[in-house]
Parts: sequence; structure tokens; C-alpha cells
Amino acid sequence: MADNKTFYSRDDIESAHQKLTRAKQFVHQGQATEAERIYRQLILDYPEYYSAHRAIAGLYIHQKKFYLAYQHLSVALGGDNTDYYSMLNMEALTIELDMIRTGLKLSEDIEHLGEKMGLKKHSDVHHFNKGSLLLKNHEYAKAIIEFKWCLKSKPLSVEPALKLIKCYRDLGNYTAGLIVIEKFIKNKKVESNQFIYALSDFPAKFIKKNVRRYLFVAEKITPSNHEEKIGWTFSIAKLYHINGDYKKAWDKFCLANEMVKDDIKDKFQTNSQWEKEILSWAKNTDFKKTFFTENSSNTQPLYILGPSRSGKTSLEKALGWIPGIRKGLESKILSDSTAQAFNVGNRLPSGYLPHLPDELIPEFVNFYRSSYKENAQDSSIYTVTTPGLVTSVPSILSALPNAKFIFMKRNVHDIALRMFFTHYSNANYHSYDYKWCLNYVEWYYKLVDVWQNKFPDKVILIDYKTLVNNSAEQLKVILAFLEIEKPAPVDFGIPNDIGVSEPYLALIRGG
Repeated sequence: MADNKTFYSRDDIESAHQKLTRAKQFVHQGQATEAERIYRQLILDYPEYYSAHRAIAGLYIHQKKFYLAYQHLSVALGGDNTDYYSMLNMEALTIELDMIRTGLKLSEDIEHLGEKMGLKKHSDVHHFNKGSLLLKNHEYAKAIIEFKWCLKSKPLSVEPALKLIKCYRDLGNYTAGLIVIEKFIKNKKVESNQFIYALSDFPAKFIKKNVRRYLFVAEKITPSNHEEKIGWTFSIAKLYHINGDYKKAWDKFCLANEMVKDDIKDKFQTNSQWEKEILSWAKNTDFKKTFFTENSSNTQPLYILGPSRSGKTSLEKALGWIPGIRKGLESKILSDSTAQAFNVGNRLPSGYLPHLPDELIPEFVNFYRSSYKENAQDSSIYTVTTPGLVTSVPSILSALPNAKFIFMKRNVHDIALRMFFTHYSNANYHSYDYKWCLNYVEWYYKLVDVWQNKFPDKVILIDYKTLVNNSAEQLKVILAFLEIEKPAPVDFGIPNDIGVSEPYLALIRGG
């Protein structure tokens, strides 16, 4: 509620929270005057109640009273706002965005606002603030001038450099973006992976061509904490791989995965047992029950599935020329519909369809059909590539009887290794040990084989290697499966990384 200098009783805190909640309700009801009155009284009673300052700032943003909003955000951030760099990822940025949306004259208004705030016309804060607004408005040339001004100062700050890199990236001047980092890193110790992440957004061809310069940047970074070290180790391992230093790459990938493995081992064991049960259920169940025989819309539901890193998204992109196709990517429609069905049954919400009781399946089916239709809109084909939907094929067909599934199959070692090379943001607990990856891929394909046998008219398998080497023939198979007669383009556009595991197999066996 406040900083360390002030202490409030539990009753004070509860009373303040209740008043704050009531004021927010007034805002939602359109009673801004009453909400502002409560906010102001809260701030008088509890000057360091930062949530109240943030709330009233939000109200002032909506009312376009930007100067007042800045004043309260300044308090909410625990100090004056002259150190703008400490505010970057906080609410203050929403004010700038709102200024653009309301069509205020960009350069004039930021200078006028800066004067009101007491900022010097040529301070770093002023130039960074102005540059951020110009960047949001896609005025790249002017924004570059502002960020370069900031980088003349000492000590150097990472934030203007990152903004400058974004300008160059958006303009396609990747070399200039890389030079910014090289110059910066020579003059300042860097403990964060932000530069590596910024550079990873550049095209793969550029990274490959400049991999030694990338390695120079990465090797100069000294991660400041455990999480940063994990991310850094994965990143530098990938650069060693691109550079052909396979032994160094393998050692770093093993080290990176070991840092994560101990923390997720129990979850991996739980998932492995669940996978065995799913496979047994799939093999031994006679899936005859259907809830609908008619389609929910004229859209063709198409699920392009396979383990992570198997080429699903590449195929989805390659089919983008089909008229009326709409990409759902890794859509969360199914898990959301499942959670809604759990709620109907007054149970704790879960996104895992296999855990849904039989009596709630009809609820799921209704929610899923409705959500799918809403997301598909009036598309001819709506694609989904969420890998985990492999366990839900029968349930999807019960809701969408015209659904079709394309399963991507490729060399198990290539997939397992590419998974092992990836630092996932969540789940994928099998990916932090190479043998775990291999076992998971083999389990996935066993389940795919079951679905192909049980639903032969709904499922086809596409081999990644054949797709790359003979895309024209494979495309004919896919179009026939989808009952599309339109001729396909000559260039199918599937990237070729077949055999990615070959340089590592000896190292794997030796390990």
C-alpha cells in the first residue's frame, strides 16, 4: 500500500480497498465524478496509497487530462518521474499511446507536456519520451534522432538502445541494429539478455550470415540471475549450432536443460503416466457416439497437428494461398470451452478435456461449436495447430463432424533434438532431457496411428521429408483430402532443415 516509511493498520488497509473497489464500480457505471471524489478522499487519507494514485490516473487518461494523470503516476511509481527509464514498462506508457490515439499533434504536445512537467527541453528524458511517441507513430527517422541523443549520455541506458534497434529492425536495416549493440556492449557491462532477444527477431538468413558478430555480443553478456543465465545459455548454444560448433552447442544445450530439469521432474513423471493412460484409452475405446451430424457452419475445420517443432506452422503458412483460409494458429478455443463446461458443472475449472466428466461433454460440445464458429467467421477453412489437441480428436469430431486432421510426421531424432534446443515458456516438461523428448515423440506418433485407424476418412499423415523434397505431389494429396480443385502454386515454401540431428547423434550416443 505504501513505502517502508509509512505503516497502516489492517483495518485501514481493508477500508481503503473497499473504497477503491466502490470507486472503480462507479467508473464502470459511468459516474466519473463520484469515482473521482472517492479517489481524492482516499489520497488525502492515505497519501502513499499507490493503487489509488494509479486508479485516478487511469480516470484522467480517459478524460484526456494527461498532466494530472502524470502527476499521480509519478507518486504511484514511488518518486518523481524525471527518471523516465524506470517507468518504461508501467502505466505511463499508456498515456503516450492514448495521446496518439486521440490525434494530438505529436511533437508540439509532448514538448508542451514536458514543459509542464518541468523537464528540460534537451534532457535525456525529454528525448526518450519524444522518441517513444514518434516510434509508436511510425515516424522512424525522427525517432532515431531522439534515441541517438539519449545514447550520448553517461551512464548509458539499455532502454534507448533497444528502442533504436527496434527502429532499425522495423525499417529492415538489420546491420545498423547490430552495430548499435556492438558499440553499446564495448562501453558498458550488460547483465541482461535483452540484446540477445532483440537480435533474435532479425531474419534467420541475417543471423546466419553474421553469427560470429552475434557470438561476440552473447559472450560479452554476464547474466545477473538464474533465469537470465538459463535464457543466455540456450541462446548462445543456438548460435554455436548455427556456426557449426556442434560440440560447444551440445555442451551448452545440455547445461541449459539441466538447469531446468530438476525443477520440472515431478511434473514430467505425472505427464508421462497420463500419456500412457491416454494411449490405452484411445486404443480400447469404441468412439461411436456423436452429438451432431450437421456442421456448425460452412467453414471446413482443419487441424494441422504434430509434436512441437514438426513443421505444423510451416505447412499452415504454405497453405495461405487458399482463398478464404483463416489461420487460428495455436488456438485456445478447446481449453476455454472445456473450462466453461467445468464451470457449468460447478467444478473447479480446467482446460484438460480428458478430465471432463461424461455428463458435461454435451456442454463442452455446445461451447466449442459456438466458439469455433465465432472464431472462424466466414472463412472457407479455419486452421488450428495446437499440438496437445492430439488427445482430443474424438471429442472434436463429436462437436465438428466435418473436421479434418493433417498430422505432420518427421524423423524422430530431428524433432526430439529441435525440442531439446528450445526453451519453452511453459509446460512441455518432456523437452528438458533428450531421451524424454524421444519417448514423447514416439508416444505422439503411436496415438496418431490409432486415430488414423479409427477415423481413416478424417485423418491423413504427411511426411515432412517428402513434403520438402516433393512438395507438388504432397500438395495434391492435401488438396484432394480437402476436396479443393484449385491449382496450387509451384513454390510451396516449406523450409528445409532435414537432418538437423545428424551432427549430434555421435555426441548423443557418447553422452
